[in-house]
Amino acid sequence: MHSRWESERNAPVSRSEQLLAGLFPSIGPWAAAALWFGVSTHPVPASSLDAELDLIHAQRLTPLLLRYLRENDPDTLAKFRSRIDQAAFSWAMRSNTVLALGVEVSELLEAHGIPNVVVKGASMAAYYPAWQDRPFGDVDLYVEPQRFAAALGVCAAQGWLEADSSSQPRRYFDRFCREAVNLRKGAEGNVDIHHHVPPWFWSSSLDAAALISRGQVQTLLGRRVRVVPPEDNLLIAALHVVSDKNEPGRTLLIWRDLVELARVVDAGTLRARAEQVGLLSWVRVILQDLPPQVRPTELIRVLESDSTAAVSKRGSIRGRARLRVLLSRRAAKYGVVLSQPLRLPVVNGVLFLWGMLFPSVQFLTATQPNQRYRRIHWFVSFALHSRGHD
Repeated sequence: MHSRWESERNAPVSRSEQLLAGLFPSIGPWAAAALWFGVSTHPVPASSLDAELDLIHAQRLTPLLLRYLRENDPDTLAKFRSRIDQAAFSWAMRSNTVLALGVEVSELLEAHGIPNVVVKGASMAAYYPAWQDRPFGDVDLYVEPQRFAAALGVCAAQGWLEADSSSQPRRYFDRFCREAVNLRKGAEGNVDIHHHVPPWFWSSSLDAAALISRGQVQTLLGRRVRVVPPEDNLLIAALHVVSDKNEPGRTLLIWRDLVELARVVDAGTLRARAEQVGLLSWVRVILQDLPPQVRPTELIRVLESDSTAAVSKRGSIRGRARLRVLLSRRAAKYGVVLSQPLRLPVVNGVLFLWGMLFPSVQFLTATQPNQRYRRIHWFVSFALHSRGHD
């Protein structure tokens, strides 16, 4: 699989880099036409749209599909218009509402002396041809780790709470064993409060305080929000490809995000920042994974230039063994039990496993109210799950 990939690039290929190669998933012609609309030209597929429409909806590509059909295939649009219009309108309304509520949280935190910055989905909409082309279901806010607990307290006082189903085995998990907490308010409020960029092991040098200090005020859907600059957003998106719900590469919009960001970043700034945080090889390989027709070859060339041993050492991908396991089918099969410790720094991974093996009494009582021997039942369930049993 990697021989073609190696032949298309000039820089030396390490075994760590090979692990990240080929993460872009195989997709159908209609999904590809929607995903890359406005970036590359795709002929109208001969196959039926109906076979891919559910996937396109699930991947939040319906707004892009709508624009593609308007321009290239009005007959097919007429056939599916009600389904496509409804889904595109629904995503536009949801994104607008989620952003409005997310901005309220950002302003609330600022008012309590907790600086924060918006990253990923909501901040990406500004780089698309139209903001409706980039739907999002939540707002990601980053705060400094030492202010994380205070941020959760401020949000809780205003009714922003974590779902009961997301409660953790130990209270320290939120700060030390996962990178963010998802907070909900009502039916539509959905905000992730982050203290680190996932996956934490590889992003440890991408400091939240530095991200906040480099934040730039932008107007998103009529609201002024502080967002990270595109160079930081690209690094975060490249990391997200691997941390993507334990299915690396699965979310197609992340790949489109990378393409849009690659068009606006300053190549020299991106290279310097990626090298500074030890992600030079990582981001270069992820960009190389993009299909040839949308691959930012000039940017990749800048990231590859002068790839000497000294530069490669600072920008090389560390943790090859854990990355190999994290990207394996075994990690996908075992889920968070295996993948989360691999995403965390060593000490944090140990704390995670300890908390999973020996959860608190409060957690066991809340999650297993009808079990008489709760700890034994939890331990057996954990052991079976760790071996891959359903």
